[in-house]
Amino acid sequence: MKTIIAALAALFVLTASPAFAALCTSSSADATEIFAGSSPSVVAIEATRTGNELYGSGFFWDNQGHIVTNIHVLGQDTTVILANGQRVKPQLVGYDATFDVAVLRIPFVSSTMGRGSSAILRVGEPVFAIGNPYGVGISLSRGIVSGLNRSIETTERRHLFNLVQTDAALNPGNSGGPLIDQRGCLIGMNTAILSPSNTSSGVGFALTVEQLAQVIPGILSGRGTPVASGEETTLAPAAKPVSYGTPNYSHH
Repeated sequence: MKTIIAALAALFVLTASPAFAALCTSSSADATEIFAGSSPSVVAIEATRTGNELYGSGFFWDNQGHIVTNIHVLGQDTTVILANGQRVKPQLVGYDATFDVAVLRIPFVSSTMGRGSSAILRVGEPVFAIGNPYGVGISLSRGIVSGLNRSIETTERRHLFNLVQTDAALNPGNSGGPLIDQRGCLIGMNTAILSPSNTSSGVGFALTVEQLAQVIPGILSGRGTPVASGEETTLAPAAKPVSYGTPNYSHH
């Protein structure tokens, strides 16, 4: 098992329009179609921690305003930025510290991505990541599935498993953003990169959509780590600051 740099992100959308499942077709779509169909479901997340700015991503999980992201992108003064530029203070519904998954909520309805399956992925298959790397703005990167069923240890000492490995460019600010297959379907959430220089090295990792589907209902029902009153926009106690130092590549 390797120690991984956990750090990534994303930006985007919202209006009061009815929710709908974007794209997710039965055949392959091109990159422009995938970005146009998926980006309205993505939001940017900004926060601060010990005086430093944090950038992250998230995406709408359902039509009730629930946004999924990583715990490690949350901090003080957490703000969600929608596609139309609107800035919203979210409620922290809850989180699962084991999987580094948090659920936020805002009082709006937006589009949601159609969900695919990681079980049918093949190494070499095209994938796409949408995020806000380094806070420069919502961006699309393209790559392939470079590995399946990976296990890693993050800098916060979280042990994650059954991950999708991709060579799509992921950088700090991409954490919490969606990983999308060639049909435009959600297949995972970008969570970590393996890099001694804190930049994309072509080795990124995503939690699978199946893992999210198992974890999120528990968070929404209160079975996840409880959130104390007044904790809505502060860093969850179980979350450790993300380290950008040189990773330890030794096996455990």
